[in-house]
Amino acid sequence: PFWWFSPPAQLKGWFDRVFANGIAYGSNPYDDGPLRGKRALAVVTAGGDAAMYGPEGRSGDMRALLNPLLHGTFGYCAFDVLDPFIVYAADGEDAGVRERALVDIAARLQTVATEAPIRTEPLRSS
Repeated sequence: PFWWFSPPAQLKGWFDRVFANGIAYGSNPYDDGPLRGKRALAVVTAGGDAAMYGPEGRSGDMRALLNPLLHGTFGYCAFDVLDPFIVYAADGEDAGVRERALVDIAARLQTVATEAPIRTEPLRSS
């Protein structure tokens, strides 16, 4: 879940404990480490609808909000980072949203092995 514009505290704590030096990244972050070549897919649920998290949305652009996770955490660990799977309006009473999300994630998981990763290179000074 996306909670107060970041992962919930329990998930953040898990990152802090598990993504440790030598386990999740090495001496050359972004480029090398134990997880290099592994794929990372963020599956995110948000309470608001897609418009709320669009480029002009009231809550901010979801892509920008996920940047620390995708480019920071996953990129730093040299994962091949996949485009995130986002479920909007996930906490509503519309059971159809959840049912569609389950069908969509099942279809998406069929392609993750061959899906092209997104670009996650760190910003470089010129």
